[in-house]
Amino acid sequence: MTTLTVERAMLRSLSAAVAALAALALGACEPPVPQDPPTTPVVTAVFDPTTAKIPLPNDLVFFSAANGVCAGGDKTAAAPACIQADLVTSFGHFADANKAATFGEFPNDQEVPITIDFTRIDIDASHNITTSAPDLDFSTITSSTFLIHISAAGQEELPVAVTASDYVKAADGSHGTLTIHHQGHTPWAPGSYVLVMRGGDKGVKTTDQKPVTASQVFDLLVQDKPLNDPANLGLLKAQLGSAEKALEAGMQLELLRSLVYGPSAFPIADRKFPHQELAIAVTFKIAPTVTNVVINAATGQVPLPIDLLRELVKPTDLTKPGSGNITAVAACALVGTQPLPNGTCPNPAAAGFQALDGFSTTGAILAPTSDLIRPSTVTPTSVLLYDLTDPANPVQVPPASLIHEPCEFTSAAQANGTCTSASTALSPVIAVQPAGGTAGDPTSVFRTKPLKDATDYAVIITTDVLDKGGNPIGAETPQNLLKFSNPLFASGASTVPGLDNPTAATLEVMRAKLKPVLDKLSAAGTGRGKIAIAYTFRTQTILKTGAQLGALPYTTPAATGLPGAVTASTASDAFTKFGVLQAVPQGNIDEILETDITTFNLLDAATGAFNPNPANAAPETIHVLIATPKATNAAVPACTGALLAAGIPKCAPMMIFRHGLGRGRADMLLIADSYAKAGMVTVAIDAAKHGDRSFCTSGTSGAASGCNGGAACTTSLPPGAQGDTAPPGTCGAAGFVKQPVTPGATGNTDGIPAVSGNYLVTANFFRTRDTFRQDIIDQSQLVRAIAFVPTNPPTAHTVFDHMAPKGLVIDPAKIFYSGQSLGAIQGVADVATNPRISRAGFNVGGGTVTDVFTTSPAFAAQVNALLAGLGITKGTAQYLQFLVVAKMVLDPADPINFIGHLTANTLPNLLPPLGGNANGTVPQAPKKIVSQMANCDQVVPNPFGLVYASNVPTGPLPTGATFFAPGAAGTFQLFVGPNFNPANFGACPQGSSTPGAVSHGFLLNPADPLAQKAQDALAGFVMSTNTTPTVLSVVQ
Repeated sequence: MTTLTVERAMLRSLSAAVAALAALALGACEPPVPQDPPTTPVVTAVFDPTTAKIPLPNDLVFFSAANGVCAGGDKTAAAPACIQADLVTSFGHFADANKAATFGEFPNDQEVPITIDFTRIDIDASHNITTSAPDLDFSTITSSTFLIHISAAGQEELPVAVTASDYVKAADGSHGTLTIHHQGHTPWAPGSYVLVMRGGDKGVKTTDQKPVTASQVFDLLVQDKPLNDPANLGLLKAQLGSAEKALEAGMQLELLRSLVYGPSAFPIADRKFPHQELAIAVTFKIAPTVTNVVINAATGQVPLPIDLLRELVKPTDLTKPGSGNITAVAACALVGTQPLPNGTCPNPAAAGFQALDGFSTTGAILAPTSDLIRPSTVTPTSVLLYDLTDPANPVQVPPASLIHEPCEFTSAAQANGTCTSASTALSPVIAVQPAGGTAGDPTSVFRTKPLKDATDYAVIITTDVLDKGGNPIGAETPQNLLKFSNPLFASGASTVPGLDNPTAATLEVMRAKLKPVLDKLSAAGTGRGKIAIAYTFRTQTILKTGAQLGALPYTTPAATGLPGAVTASTASDAFTKFGVLQAVPQGNIDEILETDITTFNLLDAATGAFNPNPANAAPETIHVLIATPKATNAAVPACTGALLAAGIPKCAPMMIFRHGLGRGRADMLLIADSYAKAGMVTVAIDAAKHGDRSFCTSGTSGAASGCNGGAACTTSLPPGAQGDTAPPGTCGAAGFVKQPVTPGATGNTDGIPAVSGNYLVTANFFRTRDTFRQDIIDQSQLVRAIAFVPTNPPTAHTVFDHMAPKGLVIDPAKIFYSGQSLGAIQGVADVATNPRISRAGFNVGGGTVTDVFTTSPAFAAQVNALLAGLGITKGTAQYLQFLVVAKMVLDPADPINFIGHLTANTLPNLLPPLGGNANGTVPQAPKKIVSQMANCDQVVPNPFGLVYASNVPTGPLPTGATFFAPGAAGTFQLFVGPNFNPANFGACPQGSSTPGAVSHGFLLNPADPLAQKAQDALAGFVMSTNTTPTVLSVVQ
């Protein structure tokens, strides 16, 4: 972009004295005033600050106050003068925008060509003045008449040889402009530059041999007479009317002579010729190279997230807002593909990114730098994040909720997950991590929070961040545009010469959001000159969509809410059928019911992700397993109201149980007795891609297929569907090979498919995300179909009608939830989006999902294979970006984004028949939550279990001795094994063999003595909401 054409107006306020002198025919300090006009033409090198006509770049630009040409500061309409002031301010070192800069430097990151105007003045006998563009004789521009000197190198700088093409006459013919380029049209090297051009008979001439002379103002400056001496101010006094005004003007001119030209330009000229023969001289400085945050369209390096990757304005009407979604070009880059010439992306995965209306709430905020920086200087005071919910009143995001420069992003990171001293570490990126943990700060897991969804944020990085050499980082020239006080785009056009309209319109959206932040910082003492870079980003919409998914089943016809036929069996028979050891407790279970319900599958077979139109959700029949307590159980609450009046004595709360990864609904049988004992009915379904809803790998046969008898796994999908070489398949009539729920159990005619969980954790993150979100729909429909709200029996509701004669039914007003492992991870969104679920217990959950999968020892082989397939190596910059992109995709299903909306800040109740309102104005009632964690869990690492728990929040958390004190109680439970030492909590050097470690699956392991304690704790909490012991071990 062009930068020099926008500084000229800054010069208009340079000096009232210069304005007066420009009107005088002065050839020396006090020559006699000519009585007759010249009769021969005069050719001059233009130097007239009053009309902004001086050579550029030029140190004189910084001799005006930044606000001098833009009185009043901001302009709401197109205001070139104000934009010019902004640009010069970004180049200059202005301590005060209302005063001149101490000095300024032009950018080193783009070519700054030198421009000099020339004009010919003809005055006839009648005093008529004609100005025109002279014809320069380029052969007279030689090393004896023209040179550029660079002080840093102490030598002459060779520009590109001047040719006729470098000299352009103005359209009105009033002047010609000579442009002088650096070699190769590349940027000038950092340093101080002096350009001198000789005039007169021995200097540069025109083609008709007329000498180029100094302008009247410039000629005054080269005569070596102090202009602050009253003895030399006769003409100024005559022109301005008083000695006082003449002295004031002379003092300003003397600054130019003594400070700008006298120490530099004149001595350089004197090496070649007497400086009194100068036609023009120019001094300027090129800024030193500094480390900066990289925004490079050519290499694709940009901060992530940043709004430059979103469609901020409508392409066909730049004055209107755009879709806000990720652009096609950005989406293509995020999937590692080059866009086609027409701007579209050939990679199908790009479509998923283009559907996103913002960025991650949990991913790191990454700003790559042009050189290594010192991580220790990335602090809450040097890198700030602002919430722009109220655009006029930006609020800083509490630094305690973020991690500044996690050691995992620096050279301090070690392969074993630890970090060395950060004091000597270096990093190629400035990083701020919300909702996470770092080995460099054990307290981080207790304090970090996700960003708000659907919210604008501003990132402010100051010059207090230092590079590896201890120097403040800076900014590239284009980045300064976002710090301007005045519009970059107004009245449908760019206000910045050289900046195209689409770019200006996009940047203006960001600049307008940043302005209140920068103004607020300036008022507090951190001016724009202290800001290295500022930019904005918006987080994607998550919660609104989640709430709508939870309400989706209630928008379908009433008939879809009825279960199918009910089959009843004893607990013993059900244990045999599903492969549960008979030794597993079952005495409190009255019977096991099986039925089917219809859910609404929104997953698109072609992509694996959601169909964008909820109306296209396909009906899907799924199996439901129900365990009922005995009606004689005193723990089952009595019915009230209409149910009691109908003659039904007992109304049991309904407890949903959600299984873990690779498991199925039959896992419910391992905990159903504890829930029945507490007086609850337990219900369970298979999650999408689990249990009877699993998929085998198409194209396989034999043992690898997972089909009975080694039958072939087949699919109707074409190769490449859902991004898989072998898309999801089915076993057809052969059915799945099923494993018993508990190893060693006999029977097992309907256990858990061996392929359960297949196609969930793959490189198709959009499929993973929406498979998770499908559970919101499924669990909502489960509640709707099974926790029937009756009118008067008989009801034609098969489950109710089966249970009522036994004197016990499900209380539709008391719906609870419990989830183990993945059931606890997915269950957070299930509970947060469902106004009918009031209490929940989560066992060994964690978040973020990305952090759990990428740090878990249990998933290491799977994750390493996935990374290898993507060509990514752990610990590299590419890997760090992978984590951010993965979170960007998975965030809409991540528990960390929903977990803070359980006990407070609840999501809307969108169910009008159940006390809500479809317009979202009625919040759900706060829910009661308890969470459980296994010490040294090798599936969900403890740090991310603690991030999960702290964001509910449940507690107290294990932050000190109080938590481990005998008798301590709360809503967070830590389960520990033999030989546990509280002093060693948080360290698991031997993995699962660490003293005090507990297996991830302990809740459902009949052989684990902690299983019954954990089950009773979950049941006891939801039935009473009393606090539970904070630490449970095998000896308690």
